[in-house]
Amino acid sequence: MKSTPRYLFVYGVLRKGGNSPMAGELERSANYADPATLAGRLFRIDWYPALISDPNPEKNYPVRGDLYELPENQHEFLRAFDAYESYDPEDPGRSEYIREKCRVQSLNKGHPVEAWVYLYQSPLTEKPEVTDGDWLAELQRQAGKIQTKNRGW
Repeated sequence: MKSTPRYLFVYGVLRKGGNSPMAGELERSANYADPATLAGRLFRIDWYPALISDPNPEKNYPVRGDLYELPENQHEFLRAFDAYESYDPEDPGRSEYIREKCRVQSLNKGHPVEAWVYLYQSPLTEKPEVTDGDWLAELQRQAGKIQTKNRGW
């Protein structure tokens, strides 16, 4: 029998305290578990990021995110997030993201846990990489650039 992860790992606009409507839905519907990391590479697509797992492990680095414990009705819950992430389980090849089981390092538990993760599978041509692996820090850097630019500094 295949195991089903009890957790969802989020690394972008869905992170704890995120301002998207789906971040609010996640906080209302699932239990925040822990901060966590996943080895991969993070890219800026637009107002949202993309996480990939590079086949060359030397190119991967810890991507920061949050673990949420999924509710009992996780299949129904995940259907809503599949739609949000442009993932069609009936046609994954045409999806922008794919939902996969991954081993995620829980920072509070001190050991890895299995979690669902949305990995990007569309082309990344000329997309900037967020090499510190922290989308929230990237948003703060971008906000600082905008404020500085608006002040004429």
